[in-house]
Amino acid sequence: MLDWNDTWETGRRLDARGRLTVSEAGPSATRGDALRAVIFDFDLTLVDSTRAVVACVDHALESLGFAPSGPEEVCRTIGLSLEATLEALTGEADSQVQERFRRLFVERADTMMVAQTELLKGVLPALDLLRARGLSLGIVSTKYRYRIEAILDRHGMRDRTMELSTRAGGRSSSKDEGKG
Repeated sequence: MLDWNDTWETGRRLDARGRLTVSEAGPSATRGDALRAVIFDFDLTLVDSTRAVVACVDHALESLGFAPSGPEEVCRTIGLSLEATLEALTGEADSQVQERFRRLFVERADTMMVAQTELLKGVLPALDLLRARGLSLGIVSTKYRYRIEAILDRHGMRDRTMELSTRAGGRSSSKDEGKG
């Protein structure tokens, strides 16, 4: 499980009070530039929807007559498009079957993804700290915008982020990447 108290890729850490343990301006301070914004990926950076993704994939697989794959197999496909996920798990390359899989996944995700997506430990204090330091915050994701907004609302995060950029803006989009 990822945790904001773990070491970040940049080597920065938060202490027990949620304070950065390195320079406030981060790596760019050495070049004389001021850090102005922090942009986050959504899933497995701020939240964890793994449980819901596994349930949605297995539901779609079973609905198509395939055996469920389970957490270990499904987790290896996280980050792939839904079509590529089906192919990786079953070898199925037929585009019509892949489209049905995608549709089944999204329909199930609409009923459970928000409720089963958990906020990662330490995220709210970290976002509050970054905002208090005057940084603009944003999220970039391949998830549907409406789903991210609902998850942000559920966890009281909507007012902690300013910008949201998604591959798909809403239900009517033909999103074919990511995990819905």
